[in-house]
Amino acid sequence: MNNTAFYIPGGKHYDIEGVRNQPHSFVSLSITGRRCALLCRHCGGKMLRSMEPFEDPSQAEALAASLQERGCGGVLVSGGAGPDGQVPLKGYGEALKTLKEAGLKVIVHTGILAPDTAAELAQARVDAVALDLIGATETIREVYRLNLTPSDYRRSLEVALNAGLAVSPHVVLGLEGGVLRGEEAAIAMAAEAALEKLVLVVFTPLAGTDYALSSPPPLTGVQKLFHYAREKLPTGQIYLGCARPRGEYGRALEETALSLGFSGVAFPSAETVRTAQTCGFHSWCCGLGEAGKGEGHG
Repeated sequence: MNNTAFYIPGGKHYDIEGVRNQPHSFVSLSITGRRCALLCRHCGGKMLRSMEPFEDPSQAEALAASLQERGCGGVLVSGGAGPDGQVPLKGYGEALKTLKEAGLKVIVHTGILAPDTAAELAQARVDAVALDLIGATETIREVYRLNLTPSDYRRSLEVALNAGLAVSPHVVLGLEGGVLRGEEAAIAMAAEAALEKLVLVVFTPLAGTDYALSSPPPLTGVQKLFHYAREKLPTGQIYLGCARPRGEYGRALEETALSLGFSGVAFPSAETVRTAQTCGFHSWCCGLGEAGKGEGHG
């Protein structure tokens, strides 16, 4: 329990038990602004609204200077996906390299990853790529409306590893509007690739989306998946990410994560902070894990 770290990047306000984060400690950037071709059913482009636009890669130097002035130590680079399931990152390699050379940690959410994009990201020496792993064809077609299968996501993972990229795999439990389907297969993908890291997040209904009136997945089912993840990655770094329900449900998730020795919990509740008082707080995205230590971070 004492080895679990807490992550409180600047994406949302955190002020609990005397611990407060800084709004610009870790900034999310969208290379498509608020535009998304897919408008997936769980998000509908809503998540892009909280991101800072980075639509012109030629502005990387000015952006890096601005971020540094604000005390930023790292960025998550993402954006709306295209009809191929890819975030259109091609051509951003030099821009990401500029951010890196400015001393920023860089994690990139890619969607489906193509080999040429992977090569660019490797050349830019990004710190990690956040890859979605999905284990059910029905979920891919229902949520993303893409004619893809879990094999495409497995192939995306192989592309990242073949390029020498550090991978931060993410599995959304209950992505299909709270229905649990294929999560064990997605977790197994990470285990079969011998990955040392896995980020688990839990579907939470967002207002204005197709799933706005849906409910989070059954708590007991999610807890079983936490146990399954620990079983498949017995010595791996497992993180409970920031996207998850709050309240009693959320606290139960945090308690389970602590009991299983998860490496990190993002934005912990006050009750969890009191339960695990010796845990350290980090100002970067949990997708970086311990790799987030370094330039610009407190």
